[in-house]
Amino acid sequence: MKKPFAVYYGHDPALLDRLSQYDLLILEAGGWHRDQLEGLGKKLAYLSASQFAGWRGQPPFYFGRRLHDPDWNSWWIDPANFFWRRHLRAEANRLSRDYDGLFLDNLDCIDKFPDWKPALLALVAQLREAVGDKMLVGNRGFACLDGLAPLLDGVLFENANDRRFDPAQKNWVKQQAERLRILGLRAYVLDYQEHLDEEGHQDMARRYPEFDYYLAPGVDLQRLE
Repeated sequence: MKKPFAVYYGHDPALLDRLSQYDLLILEAGGWHRDQLEGLGKKLAYLSASQFAGWRGQPPFYFGRRLHDPDWNSWWIDPANFFWRRHLRAEANRLSRDYDGLFLDNLDCIDKFPDWKPALLALVAQLREAVGDKMLVGNRGFACLDGLAPLLDGVLFENANDRRFDPAQKNWVKQQAERLRILGLRAYVLDYQEHLDEEGHQDMARRYPEFDYYLAPGVDLQRLE
């Protein structure tokens, strides 16, 4: 029996056999050739809705004001920017030719930039139209989940059970898990072994057996469990 899902941003062809053991894969598409992906389960290509990766250099000037995120050495991009939207639509069209859908990261940008909420929802609606019937899974985005729910096929709940969380944070996690159930969204829970709250993880699995779970060995997501 295959495992439910995995998130893997590496590009090691030696892991293809192990990758074939999962029903759903969230991948960084850049380092894979379409021939390598044959025989794998459903594949979602990574796409950030609001950040330009630092390893690509600095964002083009036409993406607007550059807001650096030192935590990830990346750049926040306002989802209202016309050229950013056009870029993401083109990426969505390109990636959906070889993949079964998209994984939209950084939907939590409105926690930092609340004014971006209308533009973010409009952008996700455009990407929903671009991929058509293919899958669209978002990373968290709980601050606008009611608006995102009709547009998404599922939500990745990243870092749901972290032993560093205080009681208020743990209670918030429980509230969001219940929202996912009420909204009927497919939930994919991604936890990290290096700072896992094992009791919280096991409790969530008992409460929500309908959710899918993946325990990653590291936050860089360059290895498989």
